[in-house]
Amino acid sequence: MVGITGHLLRRGLEAHQRFHASDKKIEGFELSGLAIATIYATVATMVVMLFAIRYTYGNVVATLAMIESPTETIYVQAENLDDPDSPLLTDNEKSGLHLKDAEILLVKKEKPITARFCTTIRHLRARAGIWSRFRGLTMWSFMHFFAFNIHYALSFWVPALKATGLATFLTVLIMNSYTMAWTQIVISESSPLPWYKRFPTFDALKKTVPASAIYAGAHVFCWALPRLAVIVFELDQPMHMLGRTGENSKLDPRECQIVMIKAFAVGIIALASAVLLLVPAKVTLTRVYASLLQEDIETIVPFDRSFGGKVVPAIIGGSGAIGELDAWKTFDWSARLRLLGVYVKVFFMQTAVSIGFMGLVLCELRYFMGDNFDVLVASAHENMKKGMF
Repeated sequence: MVGITGHLLRRGLEAHQRFHASDKKIEGFELSGLAIATIYATVATMVVMLFAIRYTYGNVVATLAMIESPTETIYVQAENLDDPDSPLLTDNEKSGLHLKDAEILLVKKEKPITARFCTTIRHLRARAGIWSRFRGLTMWSFMHFFAFNIHYALSFWVPALKATGLATFLTVLIMNSYTMAWTQIVISESSPLPWYKRFPTFDALKKTVPASAIYAGAHVFCWALPRLAVIVFELDQPMHMLGRTGENSKLDPRECQIVMIKAFAVGIIALASAVLLLVPAKVTLTRVYASLLQEDIETIVPFDRSFGGKVVPAIIGGSGAIGELDAWKTFDWSARLRLLGVYVKVFFMQTAVSIGFMGLVLCELRYFMGDNFDVLVASAHENMKKGMF
């Protein structure tokens, strides 16, 4: 997808240069300082809102959805109903000795907290305060700052690492401790400890290396596959190398349709690889992190630490961590669909915000530019008709 974006940006820059070199150039007009400040403030607000949506719902809520285990309520047939003072269950039944002999009328599975965004936010605010939607933000900021610099250093000093995707792979592994700490901060109840004292122990970190390597490999694969598709479909080539030169450098309608179909195919490939590979790898890694949460730390949403009996506590000789395969298997289909629903909602929320603010920027340009805006639009439309994009 980044390859497609870069391709479109190059086309836009080329068109921008051609526009300013054309006879249709708007002369004698400059935006005022107030207009520029207003537009910049609008764009900055949009960026902040997009980030807030991405972090709160795409990161925090999605992580909680990956580990939540909805609680179940079992209703059994009550005895001794003639006596209103008698308990619904006897002491033995309460201890579970004779519960198997009772008639189970209903097993009710409570609706997951992460099933709806508003329910999740209300739950977080009730348990962790008004800023809980940004929990872990400090750790997240440092994590991405260090990850960016590590990736840049690896790519700069050894260019082959960037070309093969190994820079991304190594960066994910190096930042494993930060990722684990951030995950455990997000899923746990509020703690008085500062973020820099929430890092996992080395013994716990060693148990996450296989899952982290799987996630890093999936990340590299999902990074490389769309780029490979762009190269195969020749979408990374400039216009003059698509079989047209000179006066015939623009694409005809049929060739435009072919290019659009190829670009759509690349998008489908990128989406499929993310859904089928990256999301399962991320879920697996997150659940492995959650299984290593300290016993004295409570989670902020219901969470089955035993993973249905798959985890053997370290105190009795087990590893204390869920296996990679079991981490994914215990994440049932209802939870998988719920998580995909989270990502779909985030996509549409960000799309709606982007479209709304883009419309607002256009309205601001129309207001500040007046009739010159109509000239700008007409010129852009003419360039598009000529196939200059």
